[in-house]
This record gives sequence, structure tokens and C-alpha cells, in this order.
Amino acid sequence: MNNHKIGVCVVGAGRAGMIHARNFARGTPDAQLVAMVDPVEDFARKACQELELPTYYLDYREALEDQKIDAVVVVAPTVYHKDIVVAAAQAGKHILCEKPMAMTVAECEEMIKAVEANRVKLQIGFMRRFDKSFIYTKERIAAGEIGTWCW
Repeated sequence: MNNHKIGVCVVGAGRAGMIHARNFARGTPDAQLVAMVDPVEDFARKACQELELPTYYLDYREALEDQKIDAVVVVAPTVYHKDIVVAAAQAGKHILCEKPMAMTVAECEEMIKAVEANRVKLQIGFMRRFDKSFIYTKERIAAGEIGTWCW
């Protein structure tokens, strides 16, 4: 059995980035937060102080060189998603990218090509399962009133 925890780096120390970072810092069974990235040093430093984390970077490209990092969570402004994801894929890092995936369909396609070419995983953080309309629909399907339950 492999006891290696996945080393995670969160790119973006704003509100949403800190939600991800706190979740990983609290203890994800098979993952460990190892670094933060934010181009604003004050944000990066404060995030690391709160999380009791020794490592931050101001440039995601530097973080991608860190061998302790196996995966990145991209929570930067959407305009940067494509560049960060493509670079992470080329560095052999797995990726969780927050929504929206990118600015254009062409950028999304470039991201997909990069992860396929480098054999890494890409997941988009677009979770809606707790929205009232989704819960209502799930209940109607489970009751047999509409559709078919498929998962």
C-alpha cells in the first residue's frame, strides 16, 4: 500500500482559494496542502500564516517546479486558467480548476489537449448537488415521478 499523500498547491489566496486551502489543511485523508501561490505577497504570506504552512510562491511557474507538489487547485481569475492549467499539465501535475473552465471554447480545448498529452487528470469544480432545484429534481426521480435514476 502506498502511504504517499498527494502534495497539493492552491493557486489563488482569495476567498474561494482559501476555502479550498482550509479544506486541504484540515486534513484530507490522501492529500496534504504543501504550498500556496498568489502574486500579491501579502495575500500569500497571510494565507500561509493562517494555515501554518511554510511555503508560498508569487509565481505559479515556480510552484510547478516544486517536487513536493503533485496537484494544483486553480482558483485564480478565469482569464489565467488556461495558462496555469496548460503549464501544470506540462509539469505533470494533476489539476482541479474552478469554474468557469476558461474564457473561450478554444481555451478549453487547449487545456484538454494539454492534459491528455501529459496524461494528467483535470477536474472542473462546478458542484451543484446542494442547490434546491437539484435536490427537488433528485427527489422526484427517486420517487419515480420523472426520469430514471442513473447513478
